[in-house]
Amino acid sequence: ERKFVGGSGQVSERIMDLLGDQVKLNHPVTHVDQSSDNIIIETLNHEHYECKYVINAIPPNLTAKIHFRPELPADRNQLIQRLPMGAIIKCMMYYKEAFWKKK
Repeated sequence: ERKFVGGSGQVSERIMDLLGDQVKLNHPVTHVDQSSDNIIIETLNHEHYECKYVINAIPPNLTAKIHFRPELPADRNQLIQRLPMGAIIKCMMYYKEAFWKKK
């Protein structure tokens, strides 16, 4: 098994360093509208963001609290409802280079 020296959190921290203020922490999302060329995100505080891509970094069952347009497939929603919190804990990603080590 491969491990990150210092923890895998370095990957998201490095991405955050590269993207700067484009990364929004502590902005709970309530709506994701993918019905046009760009994606419109609405937060709990009614802030709106327009973007080309979204990284959803929450447990799958919490996506039920977000309104998607168009709606997510019903089969997917049923599967997510049946998964207990913590049932999915790993995500394997391989990168060409260890960019998070560059400072």
